[in-house]
Amino acid sequence: MRKHSERLFWSTIVIIPLAVLGIWAVDTWLVVADAADGSAQAALDKEIYDQLAAIPPGQSYPDSLFELNLTYPDGGDSSLLDRFEYHSTGQSCTQRTILWDKEIVHTFPVTK
Repeated sequence: MRKHSERLFWSTIVIIPLAVLGIWAVDTWLVVADAADGSAQAALDKEIYDQLAAIPPGQSYPDSLFELNLTYPDGGDSSLLDRFEYHSTGQSCTQRTILWDKEIVHTFPVTK
């Protein structure tokens, strides 16, 4: 019976640190994935802002963000557009998103 107790002891000594290491690795991976996701959304927000700001006065704003020539920088893709709310009258437009728990609102044309 003593050998069984020794095996159980050594197994426990090995398993507990491995479990702690595994939990730490998963938590770190989730934090990094969330940061990368937010970064891609922030980059897309900037790209949308830049393109809408570049529309000359008198030219209509697009009816949809899908009409912009987006490159989805920083590893993003078109699914990120689901995080944006966009309204256009043609003469003006408003774009909203929530980024890192903060609402970002851009209205065009920009008024001073």
